[in-house]
Amino acid sequence: MRFVQVAVPVPVRKLFTYRVPDAWEEKALLGCRCRVPFGRSGEKMGYVVAEAEKLPKSLDREKIKPLGAVLDERPTFSPAMLDFTRWAAEHYVASWGEMLRAAHPVRLSAKARRRYSLTPKGRDAATQGKGKGISEAMCRVLDALGSAAADEARELTLRGLSRALGEEISASRMETLVRHGWVREESTFVEPRKGKYRLAVECLREAEAGEAGPAETLILRELKKRGEAVPVAELSPFASDPHAVVRRLRAKGLVRVFQQRILRDPFWDKPPEQNRELTLTGHQEKVFRAALPALRESRFQPVLLHGVTGSGKTEVYIRLIREALGMGRRALYLVPEIGLTPLTAARLRAHFAANVAILHSGLDEGERYDEWERVRRGEVDLVVGTRSAVFAPIESLGLVVVDEEHDPSYKQEESPYYNGRDLAVVRAQRDNAVVFLGSATPSTETYFNACGDSSSSFPSTRKPRKAGYLSLALPERIEKRPLPGMRLVDMTKEFQETGERKILSRALEEALMQCVARGEQAMLLLNRRGYAPFVLCRECGYTPDCEHCSVMLTLHTRGGRRDANDGKIPASAYLMCHYCGHREKIPRRCPECEGEFLQMVGHGTEQVETYVRSLLAGGARTLRLDRDTASLKDAHHRILSAFGRGEAQVLVGTQMIAKGHDFPNVTLVGVVSADTGLAFPDFRAAERTFQLLTQVAGRAGRAERPGEVFIQTVNPRHYAVEMAVGGRVAEFYRKELWFRRVMKYPPYTAMAIVLARDRNEEKAVKLIKKLARALREAGDPRVAVLGPAPAPLAKIKDVHRYHVVLKSSSRGRLRSVLDKALGSLKRLKRESVRINVDPVNVL
Repeated sequence: MRFVQVAVPVPVRKLFTYRVPDAWEEKALLGCRCRVPFGRSGEKMGYVVAEAEKLPKSLDREKIKPLGAVLDERPTFSPAMLDFTRWAAEHYVASWGEMLRAAHPVRLSAKARRRYSLTPKGRDAATQGKGKGISEAMCRVLDALGSAAADEARELTLRGLSRALGEEISASRMETLVRHGWVREESTFVEPRKGKYRLAVECLREAEAGEAGPAETLILRELKKRGEAVPVAELSPFASDPHAVVRRLRAKGLVRVFQQRILRDPFWDKPPEQNRELTLTGHQEKVFRAALPALRESRFQPVLLHGVTGSGKTEVYIRLIREALGMGRRALYLVPEIGLTPLTAARLRAHFAANVAILHSGLDEGERYDEWERVRRGEVDLVVGTRSAVFAPIESLGLVVVDEEHDPSYKQEESPYYNGRDLAVVRAQRDNAVVFLGSATPSTETYFNACGDSSSSFPSTRKPRKAGYLSLALPERIEKRPLPGMRLVDMTKEFQETGERKILSRALEEALMQCVARGEQAMLLLNRRGYAPFVLCRECGYTPDCEHCSVMLTLHTRGGRRDANDGKIPASAYLMCHYCGHREKIPRRCPECEGEFLQMVGHGTEQVETYVRSLLAGGARTLRLDRDTASLKDAHHRILSAFGRGEAQVLVGTQMIAKGHDFPNVTLVGVVSADTGLAFPDFRAAERTFQLLTQVAGRAGRAERPGEVFIQTVNPRHYAVEMAVGGRVAEFYRKELWFRRVMKYPPYTAMAIVLARDRNEEKAVKLIKKLARALREAGDPRVAVLGPAPAPLAKIKDVHRYHVVLKSSSRGRLRSVLDKALGSLKRLKRESVRINVDPVNVL
């Protein structure tokens, strides 16, 4: 009798043992997906991760449940990838099953469809009604299931029930009904189609005299002319009913008809850039030569490539990729955001043609599946993608590039909370590969690993520190083009001199008009979408809050074109929550004091766009790039491409426009408010502000024409703003690292956040107190346990959130305390607990 261990994607850090049915006794199951019986939910999809060679004596072999089905003909995960995901799960104190699911392309995730039917006990309960303590809401569900049974539609899904009742039915309500025995729940697995196919035909032999009719002869002639399989749909010009003609030809043995696999190409509508031979500058050549020994020796080497914006980091990466591929090894190229993936992939395709695969969640499921399959079959040598691409099934990995490595988008902000950048370093170490972490503004942790905390100038080439990181530098732009001139504008002083709270300062307005008049382009950044951050009652100070989240509602418009500087609320405006999407009308009077003086406060990208259009009324076109305009597939790429082609003179946007873009005609960059991120209750606020200002400034003056940058702020003396404007990179990191060391924040400590979540606030409080007590009772004085306390965002989507923060100078001790505390809470409702190791966002 054979047994296997299965990792199930549920928030439980344990493996489950199942018996292998006799029919699969000889089948290789390691790394395959399978269906398994699991608790009350019926069945779940799991991953076979090990053979269970020795079973605990307490386990009755006869009672071990068998596998339901094996979903793969060949393993989805290799042994190396299983080991890698297991390490990642342990490091981030996550479920191995959840980590494997995160490593999966969407197309491979078979989904359970739950169906519900009424039991005899439930029928009696529905008849007795509320007199027996059954709520009205539950009675409505039971009645709907009874009606479905009467119509011989004996089962309903959750969506079907919601549709039948005209209200949203929650899974928790159905769990209550199942628990009472009134409703039966059954799960069936729906396996998505793994490929796209079309009916195709190919010629087997020529027809003999009189064997084929006129239409058949025409089609045979066309097949012979093409010399390959042809989709039947493409033969319609040669016959009114090509399918009937092809059937006759197949019956005569003249053709073969089959289902032809179609590989969906994410690049089908994106022509590759023109290839140009790379000639490296002196600094680029120095970086390239410094990395070659480790690459050629197949030796693990992490490298920080600290290059100013426009210094040509991508050219160095391309040369290194070409070197790795020439050695018979493969490469992985990570970018932080979906919007940067097509641009980077197009540039790489110009050099490596179809030898490039792209992986990110913005692709159609079919496109993603096909690209993942190309990688698994070894048909491509270079993979480009976002953080999840770190799990791509690449063999013989020789080079890993993490572009814009400082970007917080590399951290997944839902369970499992892994960091793609850090896992890229671990994966490179396991594959004896070189990993490049490139940025003009490295993360404080990476900078510390490579340069320490006492650097006095722009970091040059350094020998690896104890952390093993090699520091390489590109301190100049290509062709020694100058960095843009930076100008700081004190908006408090501007108000004192003009008496107006203006969106753009006088200096920036004048520079913008001159830029457009010269036929050049400008970019305006405000890291706040919407029309205005909030609405305020001037009489009592009331601000509309989201009823589902602990945030103020943001003012949006439906394309209104009022003067953005008159302070009045546009007629087309409405209020929206950026966390749950809740929308509501703006009240005519204040709900608190009945006052009539409701006023919008502050500016968002919509208002900036409106104001710029009114300022440049002579026909200059503007575009806006934020989460609202980029919500559709490829919208991000379309907007940036249109701006790159010169179809607009001004691009207004959030941080989406700040990094990775090269527009030669952009000579002006304006930061509308440099203070937006400084007010966040996050120890990384200064670092992110410095990075954002430096990155967006680097979009100006990247070609022959010089650039200029205007930084508007009400806090001109903050060190992050001062040092970004002055280009004092090493000085900023010294000051920031001093602050981190004094306050015991990363990189000097390891950190984790334990979050308790529940729709019932009392339950959330009770749970976080229990967790805090268990963490303190774990008994390690070298691990600081701070809290419990409400999270900075205390409620999101009607879920109350409380947290505990852990700090320790030893990552091992921190993880040991977490393991011990969670292990002591046997009946902990784990789906209500989130553990975020190495958080990049403490909100």
